[in-house]
Amino acid sequence: MNGFRYVVGVAVLLAVTCAHAEGSKAKLAQDFVKLVGYDKQYDDYHKSCINTYQGVSPESLVSKQPNYFYGIKPGDDKWPLVVSAYKEYFENACAHPTRKEFVGVLVRSYEVNLSEEDLQRAIAFYSSPLGQRLSDAGQLAAKNSYASWVEVNKKYVTEAVLKFQKRLSDIVQ
Repeated sequence: MNGFRYVVGVAVLLAVTCAHAEGSKAKLAQDFVKLVGYDKQYDDYHKSCINTYQGVSPESLVSKQPNYFYGIKPGDDKWPLVVSAYKEYFENACAHPTRKEFVGVLVRSYEVNLSEEDLQRAIAFYSSPLGQRLSDAGQLAAKNSYASWVEVNKKYVTEAVLKFQKRLSDIVQ
């Protein structure tokens, strides 16, 4: 019976140790993601998504396809409702992933794909002056990339939406 107790005791100790190790690895992954600044990158990404709405306005869509909003045009009584619905559409489209969802995926990915030692070394590096400069440069590069998307989207989203509308029209007829 003492042998059985010993085996059970060791098993419990191993389970607690493994759970603690996994918990500390998750914490390391979370610390790394925060240190690198992915939460700030998310903010820039989300702002870019919202700015796309401003770049591809309902007016621009109607100017290229007069029946885009079922014939409702600027100046019509129902136009403010169209503008409001369009804004709500982009807010809903840009609502996900949330910051928590975005950061959570990154944390889980680093936790699964890196060892505890890898995470500790990465944190040590990104805590150094060179690591901080690299992180800052990466954040700026991402911010600039997201900002350029708005300009690209102004041109191509309108085009893509109009092609889609035409295709739907062809299907219906």
